[in-house]
Amino acid sequence: MKYHKLKILSTAKVEDGVELPVTGSSFLFHEDKVITYSIEMDELPPEPILPDPLQEFLKEQEKKKMQEELEFAEKFQIRVGQYFYDQEQGLSPIPVVEEKFFETTTSKELSGLFRNFFAKSDSVLSKFKKNKRAYLLYSDPGMGKSALIRKFCREASEVEGTAILQVGGEVDFQKLTNIFLKSYATNVKRIILVIEDFGKRDFANNTSIYNPSCLNFLDGVAGLFRVPTLILCTTNFIKQLGPQLTNRPGRFNKLIKVLPPSDEEVFSLIKELSNIEMTEEQKSAFRGKEMTPDHIIEALLRHELEDMSLEKAAEEVLNEREGLTAWN
Repeated sequence: MKYHKLKILSTAKVEDGVELPVTGSSFLFHEDKVITYSIEMDELPPEPILPDPLQEFLKEQEKKKMQEELEFAEKFQIRVGQYFYDQEQGLSPIPVVEEKFFETTTSKELSGLFRNFFAKSDSVLSKFKKNKRAYLLYSDPGMGKSALIRKFCREASEVEGTAILQVGGEVDFQKLTNIFLKSYATNVKRIILVIEDFGKRDFANNTSIYNPSCLNFLDGVAGLFRVPTLILCTTNFIKQLGPQLTNRPGRFNKLIKVLPPSDEEVFSLIKELSNIEMTEEQKSAFRGKEMTPDHIIEALLRHELEDMSLEKAAEEVLNEREGLTAWN
């Protein structure tokens, strides 16, 4: 914007001989003075544009949201690989290591069941609009539930695009829901969620304590499971969980009892581990006892380390199992 600018050139007393401008300026008489001046054209500087408080607030909120998204992705985003979930620290990679595992009829059947879900996930989604399958594995302690799941996860992790998330203990299902609702890493094609020791037993009331928000998580709110998701949970308290979990196929699609090895599988394990050709007396010490792989291995260790007969070692382990350490 243009404006006229008055510039005073000189001020002199009116008297004889005062020089007056001829061109380029003007003059006037004021009282006893002659004032010489000029008028110049100039540009006004543009008025500053004051920031809109609302727009500034919205920009700040957007910036804050982007920062939170980056921090969330760094700590909690579901990514390809095996990770352990800590509610405060985020996801930590779990090293994939080889582990001795003894196959049983049960473990073979369950591994096949889990693989079958992923093999048919496209068809299931198309027909039933379901992208999640949840299994609850239960048994007395030591039957190999966790070992079976670890073996399956090791095999599954070799398939491209597999994200494995393991949680345990007190689970904040509301936070877990938030993790699943956020964006996954772009290369995630399928998810395995492992929840160990589902529910905590309240011995005083003979019930199980669990976070009620787990029901909403297992029900699967809209958009929660966007890729084929297999949920594997273990518990030693199946009878205390209640019908809201054990009689709702939309939450846990199937309850699976993990059985101990058969007698023939026990004899095969002993031969594989210690190369013992068992006598009938030795077989009788193990036959029909429903010993877990852990019990069998401990009997073999006592036989070797303590110069104890295999029959005596089996008897001692069984007596301990039925004594104070029994599951009642």
